[in-house]
Amino acid sequence: MNRTLKEISFSCNPMVNLLLHVVCCFDSSFPRNPVYEEKAQEWLLPEEKRFFEQNFRLEQTGKVSSTANFALLFQIPAYFCSSTLGSLRDVFELMKGGKLDVLKDHFPEKKAFLNAYMPEKFQRSFFEESMKRFKNLDETIDIYRSILESVYERFYRDYWRSILLEMERKAKSLNELYFEKYSVIALWESKTRLKYPYPKFVVELADPIATLGTSLMAERDAFSYWLTPERIFTIISHEVGTHTIIQANSLRSSALAILFEEDSERTLRVVEALAYLTNLAIWRDEKVDLEYGRFGEFFKKETEALQVNWNDYELGRISYIDLVVKAHETLYGPSIN
Repeated sequence: MNRTLKEISFSCNPMVNLLLHVVCCFDSSFPRNPVYEEKAQEWLLPEEKRFFEQNFRLEQTGKVSSTANFALLFQIPAYFCSSTLGSLRDVFELMKGGKLDVLKDHFPEKKAFLNAYMPEKFQRSFFEESMKRFKNLDETIDIYRSILESVYERFYRDYWRSILLEMERKAKSLNELYFEKYSVIALWESKTRLKYPYPKFVVELADPIATLGTSLMAERDAFSYWLTPERIFTIISHEVGTHTIIQANSLRSSALAILFEEDSERTLRVVEALAYLTNLAIWRDEKVDLEYGRFGEFFKKETEALQVNWNDYELGRISYIDLVVKAHETLYGPSIN
């Protein structure tokens, strides 16, 4: 089920949720819906849990997972599949061999979106270099796919039917409260003087996760549907911002592109902090309350570094992307290039 709400497209995709469901079942450290604390042990067979324990380990940075494991387990299959189990099977088959072009060429629209989101070198590092870390990639993919199929047939198909109506209601509520009233992407473009590179932003509503936003690459992210509408809206707008900022990374001559190549992890933290500050500014002007929780505490030093030059940006003396570059210099010294 997809429902387009102006510039924001809401999706309730059972395959995206199935992938997250399995991750949240086997990894108790992954931020997850509280029901999984009670039920996760029942939802995987012992031999399935052993497979994950032996082959995968997720590493959390803040509350973001960006490892090769998470790319194979979730981000890559979730981005390329549609809403059927057959489409998920097809994507896993294309992932065998770890060749990015084989996968992208089957999905020309998504190929174009990925090319707008990140340079080819960064894509290959994310996909092909990640896949090289698995000694027996094809066998690992086959076993993982069979586990997903088993979980779906014996349990998740019925579970999905039990939660879908409430997810659809949440999409309707978010639409009525926010997206019928405000053009989120237009507000971000106006505030940043950057262009959001896609015709839409896709919100994948998700049941298993407790994280506010989990990246699916390019124009889509997954968000916990069971949180308050105010909190979900806060992070949807935030993620529209991060995707708008990061798109500048695809300009190969940009200083931001150089920073991403040299120091992607810390550069991403500065981008997150900039999106946080900008989101607050946008919705303060619109008199809309946001609910960030303790997000600002996790990015305190980055927000302080950004605020040093914020007034210069407001006065038009420096560009929005310069804010990232200058904050990174303040925190870590000048770029080596």
